[in-house]
Amino acid sequence: PRGSSSLKELHQDVEILLLQCENNVPLFLMGQGFGAGVLLSFLVRNPGVRVAGVVTTAALIETHEIQSYG
Repeated sequence: PRGSSSLKELHQDVEILLLQCENNVPLFLMGQGFGAGVLLSFLVRNPGVRVAGVVTTAALIETHEIQSYG
């Protein structure tokens, strides 16, 4: 949303988006390509985030990025 470039900043963008969602409705998240990788790594690093489901397509991921901001 603000032209972020680092994974940490992108995770902060996801967190800001989630804070704007209503808590009383099921939340499904969707990401494609690079966005799917950002979403999956965010969820792995934040296991307490409650979502009803996740949809990803063509997820661009590297396992070392999921575990650290490198």
